[in-house]
Amino acid sequence: MLNYLEIQNAYEDLYLHLSRYFWKYDVILALADLESEAFKVMPSLESLTKKLSYLRSQVNNYQIEDEEVSESFDKFFDLIKDQNSTYAKLVFPGRLTSIENI
Repeated sequence: MLNYLEIQNAYEDLYLHLSRYFWKYDVILALADLESEAFKVMPSLESLTKKLSYLRSQVNNYQIEDEEVSESFDKFFDLIKDQNSTYAKLVFPGRLTSIENI
């Protein structure tokens, strides 16, 4: 199982490296599509894989030879491969023990 925060961290790393370049609309749209899936609390791993693959193909069309961009894609793919589901830790609010804690 994969924590959704790990997915968000992988996306942010990829975004950091991609943001150093100017991109045409097709890449920006693919990046936004990936972001909308990555920041769901329970993202679909199948959808993430498809959207990440599509984004990589769009970026590769521009023949950018940047090792950090390539490594970010690889790390993202490695993170989600062989996973079957995601999870989110539920955070429960503290218990009110007295009126003085308000």
